[in-house]
Amino acid sequence: MLTLRQKLILSFAVLILLTFVVSALSVYNFVRLGRVMDVNLADSYTGMVAGENMKDALQRIDAAAAIEREVDDPCHGAGIANSARC
Repeated sequence: MLTLRQKLILSFAVLILLTFVVSALSVYNFVRLGRVMDVNLADSYTGMVAGENMKDALQRIDAAAAIEREVDDPCHGAGIANSARC
């Protein structure tokens, strides 16, 4: 038969053990969550870079098309000052 003091010490030891187990599981889950977030951020960054590259390519295509239109039709978009030549 356990004395009251032994029962209290045993109960306290069990509570401390449970606290350590829960703490260890929390640390494990936070580390795992951090890894998942790193993967998601890397994927998002890759998508953002691809979008930025597409935007730059579209701007270059648009600039090239504008230059080509200007070469083909110099009077296109001419104002009042240039309308006498066209």
